[in-house]
Amino acid sequence: MVNKYETIGNVAIIFSNTGNHEIKVDVNKLKLLLKHCWTVDDLGRAFTYINKKPVFMHRLLKGVVGGDKNIRIDHKNGKPLDNRMRNLRLSNASTNGMNSKLSKGSITGFKGVTKNDNSKKWQVDITCRIPYNLGRHEDIKIARIVHDIAEDLLFGKFANTSLRGYKTKTYKQLYAQNFNNVFIKIIETENKNTTRVVAFD
Repeated sequence: MVNKYETIGNVAIIFSNTGNHEIKVDVNKLKLLLKHCWTVDDLGRAFTYINKKPVFMHRLLKGVVGGDKNIRIDHKNGKPLDNRMRNLRLSNASTNGMNSKLSKGSITGFKGVTKNDNSKKWQVDITCRIPYNLGRHEDIKIARIVHDIAEDLLFGKFANTSLRGYKTKTYKQLYAQNFNNVFIKIIETENKNTTRVVAFD
């Protein structure tokens, strides 16, 4: 069954064959994509069957169908149904995991921030090949910003920070005030583990 679609300027919306999902793609990719029937799996990824084998839309668009399974396709904005080319980039298991969303089981609502039962403060942790303990903080807003800074420093362009795009003057000031302390903690941890920080350009 051919998928229905509509276009808005240079963007096309392909409707999954169940009609319950909208898949965003570039108009100039419609000819390639409409050769196949698309549906959406339980993880929210668009896929089809080619030669009786499942193929994800993002892999087809990036030309890695049947290729190296270690090559991953990262959705920059974290939305697996946004398959516009500008939202897709090559990655690996490590960098793809950096751009993860907030865990559904999170109590605080912020990545890497948990409540320490003993001190009643907000604990901040992050992992990038090795675990980093970024301290305990009285204010959950500061804990959130500390984690964002660490993601920027460690993950680079693969960071998916909770405050990305939050550009108030207060946020910028708090970010700047905490930057050096986070940087020093990361370097101290790296030195302790004799591991070098790797930036992803």
